[in-house]
Amino acid sequence: MWTQDAGFDPERLSSVAAVIAPADAAVPDAQEGERPAVLGVTEPRRAFALALREIDHEPSPVGIETTAIVAEDSVIGEGVYVGHHSIIGDGVSVGARTVILDNVSIRAGATIGADCLVNSGVVIGADGFGYERDEERGWIKLKHIGSVVIEDEVEIGANTCIDRGTLGATIIKRQAKVDNLCHIAHNVVVGERAMVIAQSMIGGSVRINPDAWIAPGATVRNGVVIGGGSTVGLGAVVVKDVPDDDVVAGVPARSMSARAARG
Repeated sequence: MWTQDAGFDPERLSSVAAVIAPADAAVPDAQEGERPAVLGVTEPRRAFALALREIDHEPSPVGIETTAIVAEDSVIGEGVYVGHHSIIGDGVSVGARTVILDNVSIRAGATIGADCLVNSGVVIGADGFGYERDEERGWIKLKHIGSVVIEDEVEIGANTCIDRGTLGATIIKRQAKVDNLCHIAHNVVVGERAMVIAQSMIGGSVRINPDAWIAPGATVRNGVVIGGGSTVGLGAVVVKDVPDDDVVAGVPARSMSARAARG
């Protein structure tokens, strides 16, 4: 994909049939056949994504691999795939057309919606990290007896861990996307279409509202609310609530709009 900022190099693109570019891009004059067709659109990245969907017609895998372990009382929807060495625990429900790749562990009682993608190495429904100090016995483990609910069209990246709730559920809502190597702690709610990017750590009982963006390596303290449509910057450490449509960054995270207002 070429954008106006990147410039246009006919020699570099001589073997390309077409280029998706901004509708207002300035294209150098060229003789017929010297450059690919330039398709001007309002949103080039969106058009490119849709074009790739049309090009890649490889069907999703379907079926349960012989090395997978699926509990007898689990409910597996139509057209589901369960990869090699994956484990589906007691009472788990998996919606139609969901793809669960290799070496995934889904613990008892979890619910996975339809049209989800769970990448390799994911653990869904592990115990949350909770302990209370006792003078005689040291640390007492706080047992987590809740569940995990993953709604439709959610994608979970490789080697991500999503803990079960203490009493209720940890919830990943419809069309949310969680990248590789993330930690989602007990009782977290990730809102619709929210994005949680690689190596982020989301503490217990955090609420991430719809359309929020958590950039790579961010840490969000227990109990914090991330406002809808807001952005948490790279490596930020969020220790207090973030308003809707705000941008925060830094350690500890502070509002960029507030900094701009101060000059």
